[in-house]
Amino acid sequence: MKLIDVLYETVIDLYERAPDKSEIVTSKLIDRFKDTHPEWDFSNVKYKFDKRSERYVDNMICHKKDENGIEHGISNDMKYQDIVHFDRACWKCRRQQAKRLSNKFTDDELRDEAKKYNTKSEFIYGSPNHYDAARKRDKQFYQDITSHMVPAGDKTQKIIYAHEFYDSEGKPYAAYIGLTNNSERRYKEHISGVYGEKKITTQVMKFLNDNPNYSHQYKELTDFVDFQTAVKLEDTWKNKYDKKGWIILNVAKTGSIGAPYRITNEQLKQKVIECGNQGMTYNEFRQKFNNIYSSIVRRKLHLPPYNYLDILSNKKRSYTRDEIMDMAKDYKSIAQIAKENPTLYGRIYLKGLVDDVRKLINDPLKDEKYYLEKIKDYNSVKDLRINNRKLYYVIHSRGLLDKVKKYYKSVS
Repeated sequence: MKLIDVLYETVIDLYERAPDKSEIVTSKLIDRFKDTHPEWDFSNVKYKFDKRSERYVDNMICHKKDENGIEHGISNDMKYQDIVHFDRACWKCRRQQAKRLSNKFTDDELRDEAKKYNTKSEFIYGSPNHYDAARKRDKQFYQDITSHMVPAGDKTQKIIYAHEFYDSEGKPYAAYIGLTNNSERRYKEHISGVYGEKKITTQVMKFLNDNPNYSHQYKELTDFVDFQTAVKLEDTWKNKYDKKGWIILNVAKTGSIGAPYRITNEQLKQKVIECGNQGMTYNEFRQKFNNIYSSIVRRKLHLPPYNYLDILSNKKRSYTRDEIMDMAKDYKSIAQIAKENPTLYGRIYLKGLVDDVRKLINDPLKDEKYYLEKIKDYNSVKDLRINNRKLYYVIHSRGLLDKVKKYYKSVS
């Protein structure tokens, strides 16, 4: 028999002989929920583990009845942690709770709440309970109360455009319809497949490569219109081409705003300059505009030669020895620096300037006699460790503990 087979059989044998904790779990669950959820019956539950050591409970019986007078019955595969920490022991109870939450608000209340927001993202974060309730209603109702909201990806005006393809005889064959706020850029993206730093094969590229003998025309179908009108017009033009017999190359659903607008490097720089002129600090900028900060770091624009973030005040940077010494001279001791300016103390420590700073501010390192004098206030090493842990650790780190022990032996 191979070693792996022996190990496998041993593990299986140990697993089969492992004590069943179902009785212990049953007792704990009954005590935990006997007052808050008397309708839950844990008398016959089974306790089990899955391959990831996740704990589950089977055979939990719920005697609560639904609207038809039928008991909820048995629930299996309930996570033990969900039961204990979140009171989730019955699947049907959980569904009823979700249904109650969705019916907590009237249609008018949800409609009035939705009017307060301009985007769905604002709705989600501003009123999460109202948003969840609206999502659980009829789909048409949710679409109606959010129809005025601006898609968060791009709020600029749009034009509708089309890529038309004609066969070798000049007859209309296929078309791609889209919308954009920059016709020239969008045309180049479709033809080259280059989107910022990414390169993909667009539907236009694919059709041109598969049909090199077909002619191609690019047309702007409308002037610039607001995005809500553009959404409707794109679908209208797509239907017009479809009815005339054109093959529609669009893969994504028309009537959407499309991909979020990609902010340019120049726009990132202008935003940093604007915030810098307002006196915004590095940390304030990072907290308030974390998405812009992440774009700058991801594109490595915070590094030389760009240094986009250098104009922000209090930016993290490497301080010189002279700068650190100049900041430290206003303090009376290293202990004061550590207490009042831990950032400066960290720089001093990392640069190995502790001794130099001590000399600068006339704060010499305490010698052995100082600590042997300090310990006289205590009766033993144990008394010292309990009542003055800081002094004890300093003595220990300086290698003076043996001398301290000899001192206490000599005076005892």
